[in-house]
Amino acid sequence: ISYASRSLALSNREEFPTLFRALPSESARNLARVAWIKHFGWERIATMFEKTSADLASQSNSQVIRELKEINRTILQSEEITGQHIELDIVNLVKNDARIIVGTFYEAKARRVFCQAYKSDLYGARYVWILIGTYSHRWWSVPDPSLLCTKDEMRKAVAYTFIFNNQIFVSEDKKEAQSKTLSGLTTAQFYKQYRDVLQKLNVSSAPNITAYTYDALWTVAVALNKSIPKLEKMGLGLQDFYKNKTEMTKLFVRTLQDIHFLGVTGEVAFFSDGDRYDGLVEILQQHPDGHAVRVGCYDAFAKKLQLVGKGNLWPDGNIPLDKTITVTEFVQIPVWLIVLKSVLSSLGIVLALFFLGFNLRYRKKRYIKLSSPNLNNVILLGGILMYITVFLYGFDGRLSPLSYTYVCRARFCLLSLGFTVGFGAMFSKTWRVHQIFTNIKKIRKVVRDSDLFRLLGALVFVDVLLLATWMSLHPPNRKVIVNEGAQISYDRDHKTVLCREECEGPHFTVWIIVFYTFHSLQLIFGLFLAFETRKVSIPALNDSRFIGISVYNVVLLCAVGVPVSFFTNSHPTVSFSLICAVILFCTTLTLGILFVPKVIQIYKDPDGNPLRRGGKQSSGFSRGTPFTRSLEAIQNHAMIEEENKELRKQVEELEMNLKRMVRDQTLRRERARSRDKETEELHALFGCLPQKAHQGGSNFKRFSYETVEDSWKAQEQGDDGILQTEETN
Repeated sequence: ISYASRSLALSNREEFPTLFRALPSESARNLARVAWIKHFGWERIATMFEKTSADLASQSNSQVIRELKEINRTILQSEEITGQHIELDIVNLVKNDARIIVGTFYEAKARRVFCQAYKSDLYGARYVWILIGTYSHRWWSVPDPSLLCTKDEMRKAVAYTFIFNNQIFVSEDKKEAQSKTLSGLTTAQFYKQYRDVLQKLNVSSAPNITAYTYDALWTVAVALNKSIPKLEKMGLGLQDFYKNKTEMTKLFVRTLQDIHFLGVTGEVAFFSDGDRYDGLVEILQQHPDGHAVRVGCYDAFAKKLQLVGKGNLWPDGNIPLDKTITVTEFVQIPVWLIVLKSVLSSLGIVLALFFLGFNLRYRKKRYIKLSSPNLNNVILLGGILMYITVFLYGFDGRLSPLSYTYVCRARFCLLSLGFTVGFGAMFSKTWRVHQIFTNIKKIRKVVRDSDLFRLLGALVFVDVLLLATWMSLHPPNRKVIVNEGAQISYDRDHKTVLCREECEGPHFTVWIIVFYTFHSLQLIFGLFLAFETRKVSIPALNDSRFIGISVYNVVLLCAVGVPVSFFTNSHPTVSFSLICAVILFCTTLTLGILFVPKVIQIYKDPDGNPLRRGGKQSSGFSRGTPFTRSLEAIQNHAMIEEENKELRKQVEELEMNLKRMVRDQTLRRERARSRDKETEELHALFGCLPQKAHQGGSNFKRFSYETVEDSWKAQEQGDDGILQTEETN
């Protein structure tokens, strides 16, 4: 018979068939703790247990976890207390927002745990500590030099803590302590004699198992005493044990299982597995004044939990929560801002419809007809899609989470399609002008509206294909993100967290880059066409200058708006304002630049000649010529213009050659006159020499004349073959 073993492993009758324990096991108290948790409906549980050499606390903790999992409770963590890192264990409880904590540790370790819990603010009515063990009276106030908490702090730390103990243990402050036991002593008398013995031995304290040891000895005495009559019937005595161990051992086991008497620790009786009868498990609660008060009991046999009194266990009468209730508050766009953007978007749609009506009404006017009215209608359709996108950006989770998911997908689709339809139509118009005026020698076929719509259809097809692939493979969905750095407010049991809604999905960044690249290529293509056709001088036909201005504005605003919108994602109001402002401004500016000049022109001169360059009518064309009613005539006009340019270029080259020939001829004549003059001077000079040479002899005259003549011939031959040798006179 053991007086100090609580291990659950010792209840295994196959391995320990003859073991009895005067000290109750942990099983009933563990079941009581689980029943307590189930009664109050707590779902999230954390456990802590002390590391011991016999692993008693570990086994008890394992049973609690096993029982909790059977009733579908969540185990947040299970911390083993080694004594070295209690601070870290408590910090982990705080991190996991543990409110219900099952502790399996003895008094000394319990004091250290609650001291650290006080420092970490893990105490009070908000937290439920469920302990197991036979703790001494005012155990929390026992002096401990290793603690850094005062007595008052420890009293506050253990307030509202629950301790589950076996009711059979009779302490001195119970009424049962005055009942006389089998030994003839009451429980109170036993403890008085016990303290007297300790005082004589000069011992200040002793283990709590002393009373269990006393009852264990009385159990042995009772068992032996009851076995004597049975042994006599068998012709045996107690002294014959070693002669017949097997039979006498079986007799002793049967006798112990039938024992039932009142000891100083309560009623002594045993179950079939040798464990002591637990009786009712007593549930105590530490009050803020430091006293432990009985608040309930648990019958392990009947599996029934009973509360004492009215059950007001906490100061406000409310059952503590097993977690902090997180209240999600969404950062939403102000209603007034949504209304403002919606009104502006509505005005934009009205403006686009006005331009559409204007375009349809005056589509037969020569000025409008040459500007491709069908494509103008498509441009306006793209603008309307862009305006509708602004409405979608104003819708958030206030509709419903599911609706928001569809809305966020529609945003991307309408924005992308609106851009492709609007700008694609503009670029198609410019492409026709480019084909007519820059590829005249190569292309003789007229570029009709059907060709332009095929080009636009190709762009829209690519856009739709990309959108369909994205929405099929990795569709964006509603995602709730906690705002980092946002102010979070706490009260006793609630936490308010500021969140925002975003539209994201798998590989979201990759898809955004794909669409940015696709639309950037459209802008680059438009810029190229606008630059190539910038010198075409028929305003009604060529919108390249206006398209160029539109593209420049779009590129500039997107270059600023897109990066800023990414950085302002955490601020929905700022992001919404920026995105909607860019869409509204770009769309309105583009439509205004393209259509306002047409409205002004029709207002000033409805039937004016659209083929004017800077206010002057194009040469060779007059109002009412057939060319104004056909794109073929326009292309012929462009071909004539190109041929005129070639002829003018040839004339300029001929004029330059003629000027060069005249200049060379003039130079030759001047050189010839200069040489004639020099010859005359030489003739004049040598015409006088014979008279003077008459005195000096004929040889000198002949020599001088021949030398001059040779020099003149050499000069004549070196003059580029233009002048020939002349005879000397």
